[in-house]
Formats: sequence, structure tokens, C-alpha cells
Amino acid sequence: MTTKKKDTGALLHEERDTAATGTPWRDEVTFEANSLLLRRYLSKRLKNDHECDDYIQEVWARVLALDAEKRSQIRDWRGFLTRVASNILIDSFRRKNARNSDRHVGLDDHLYLIDDNAFDPERIALSRARVADVEGSLARLDTRESEALVQARVHGLSHADIGKKLGLTSKQVSHLIERALVKISRDLARSDDPSW
Repeated sequence: MTTKKKDTGALLHEERDTAATGTPWRDEVTFEANSLLLRRYLSKRLKNDHECDDYIQEVWARVLALDAEKRSQIRDWRGFLTRVASNILIDSFRRKNARNSDRHVGLDDHLYLIDDNAFDPERIALSRARVADVEGSLARLDTRESEALVQARVHGLSHADIGKKLGLTSKQVSHLIERALVKISRDLARSDDPSW
């Protein structure tokens, strides 16, 4: 006895007839008849076919998790399966957004960016001393110079916005910031060179 494999078109028609008559679910027929439908539906919404296969498997896993009674109540398998696929896509999108997975950088890809001396105690001590020097230099600045520099460099305000706060023009704010940077540079140069 030879069994003839039905073509996809025949399976689709059989599935439509099955849905219309309400005959019970048959795994092979339903799976083969609707896998192409799911692939088309998902491939329009996904970047690559590898993801598509994963989503199709997830759809079938959810369908097979239903008990036989619930499966027998489904009259429109196409609509049901596309709705399940849509829900899975939405869940995946929400998960990716919550985890910021599009911004994820794999550790292995960027190991070369890690400085081996980053946690060297001597380097940490020097960095802390440098920060203390900058803080001391900021403290020695004129109040307006300090305020303008902090507003521009720390808070990111424009020179016009700083000018409004301090009652100055944008050009005056620019001069204040330039003067402050020159003073800080000189202070830091002195702290680096003990002969000063």
C-alpha cells in the first residue's frame, strides 16, 4: 500500500474544510497547512528567516500546550495562528525594549577596549589627586566664572541660557568660560611641574 503525500494546496483546502465543518484537530494536517501561512506572516515582520523559524516553533509550542477541548473549539485556524504569532511578536518586542537589547554590547566583542592598567592602585591615586587639583582650581575661580563654567560643562546649558541666568550677554559668558579654562589650565600645569 502506497501513501501519497498531499501537496500544500490540497492541505490548505482540507484545513479550510476542516475548520468549516468543525472536525477535530489533526497535528500533521494543521501544522503543514499553516506553516507556510505563518512563515509569510512572520517574514514580513522580522529581519531574517532564522528568527522566523524560532517564532514558528513558539507558535506551535503554544498551540500544542492547549488541551484537546480548547483546540476542538477553534473554528478559524488561520486567524487563531496569526493572532498567536502576533502576540508572540508583541511580547518579544516588549521584552527587547525592557532590556534595551538593541543597545547591548557583547563583552567578547569589546575586550580589546579594556585597559589592563585601569584598576592599578597607583593610577587610581593619581586620578584622585588630579580630581582634587581640578576641584581646588574651581574653588579659586571668581564666582561668575565658576558658575558659567559649571552651567556650560556640567549642565550643558547654552551660552545664551547662562547669560539669561547671570544677566550677561552670550559673548560675556564665552569670555568668562574662556578665562576660567585658562586659569584651571595654569593651575593644573603648576601642579604637574613642581619647578613653577
